[in-house]
Amino acid sequence: MALMMALVAPALSSCARNVIPESWTICVYLCGSNLESRQSWATKTLEEISKAHVPLNATVVVQAGGAEEWHSDLIKQNGTRLAASTTTGRNFEIVGEAGDVSMGGRRPWQTSLPSASGSTPSEKTAVVLWDHGGGPLKGVCYDETRDYEALSLKELDEGLEAGVKARGGIPYDIVGFDACLMGSLETAVMLSDDAKWLVASEEIEAGAGWDYSELLHAISRKHDPVKVATAICDGYLKKCAKRRKDAAATLSVIDLSKVGKVSQALAAALDDLKALRRLVFGTLNAEYFGGSSEGGGEEQPRRPQGH
Repeated sequence: MALMMALVAPALSSCARNVIPESWTICVYLCGSNLESRQSWATKTLEEISKAHVPLNATVVVQAGGAEEWHSDLIKQNGTRLAASTTTGRNFEIVGEAGDVSMGGRRPWQTSLPSASGSTPSEKTAVVLWDHGGGPLKGVCYDETRDYEALSLKELDEGLEAGVKARGGIPYDIVGFDACLMGSLETAVMLSDDAKWLVASEEIEAGAGWDYSELLHAISRKHDPVKVATAICDGYLKKCAKRRKDAAATLSVIDLSKVGKVSQALAAALDDLKALRRLVFGTLNAEYFGGSSEGGGEEQPRRPQGH
């Protein structure tokens, strides 16, 4: 079973398709997985958002599911997807429900962003995928109710393309992964036509994840997207430091307009056999992320301690 929840500020939902200047929509694809069933991290994220000051120029849309057990009263324990809304008054309003689906499945993801774009038009939009991440090979958002089915990079791209189309061809301002190991060149190249800025970690993320109050505070100050993305990173590192989880914490802001040249340069280097030899031997001394390099640096989805 899976569940969808959306949090929407009435200032935007009441404006039909008229876009409010400097308005934001933050779409959070919250796949609880065993991070929720074992440690309530998804519920704590929802509580963090609801306790934060949601500015009048912001709409937070949360689609939740993918956990065998939820610790939030907002989420039905039978796993039905639903939608709800929050305001600066910190209350929630159910705005829709759906049936038994997998958060790691292609169709729920492909329909989620167009739905959010149609119901909450805004000048700027950020998309956040929350859950376990396994890098470019293993994807993201492991649905615990579907034997940890996950979204591949191709499926991620398809869903984002559908959302961009629903936005009239306008790329997302920020796409972020509140998940492990998604800060790779492969991910950046995949996103380069769908978004302007990528926020992702090369390393294992702490289970508590991002600080969403910092994100909303940056939006309330009417910052541009790169400053909002930077605030996400700064907030995450501060949160890790408070929990003494900052020793290996990483989170990056990547300008997706530049990744094409980086990809081309890497391809040219790999065509040079001497450069390839240096690259191969250089990996012996390179820093690796996500655990043992023998395991490919992939986070296993059944590990509950990190994203």
